[in-house]
Amino acid sequence: MKKKILELESYLNLSYNEFCRLKKKTFKKQYYSKKEEGDYEILIDKNQFMFHEDILYTIEFNNIQKLKESLLIKNSLESTLKHLSDENIEWNIFSKYSYEHYLVIKINKYLYLEYEFISKWKLNLLRVSNLEE
Repeated sequence: MKKKILELESYLNLSYNEFCRLKKKTFKKQYYSKKEEGDYEILIDKNQFMFHEDILYTIEFNNIQKLKESLLIKNSLESTLKHLSDENIEWNIFSKYSYEHYLVIKINKYLYLEYEFISKWKLNLLRVSNLEE
């Protein structure tokens, strides 16, 4: 699990060209402005890779099932936290965005798990970001 976390975190701060070279593929840029300049994202399997000034700064995994399996994220919040602790992986509650029925867990330096409570805790989003928004 720790190896996969470090791999995901290693993508941050890569330029678009470095990322494409690493993935051995060129991706279509989807700009946020109509002028097709400035910040943009690329989509890979419905997951957003966001670039600012041509540097990858955030990855949002909306299609998390496959990633969940490779990270060994458990079905319940409690078992995920236990597993992280058992593996000696640093985690804490990211209180800046944890409120009402949302809970954000920060793992290592740049990995965030966003849970929502609707009768039970459900993982909605996995984000890798070097920005604490």
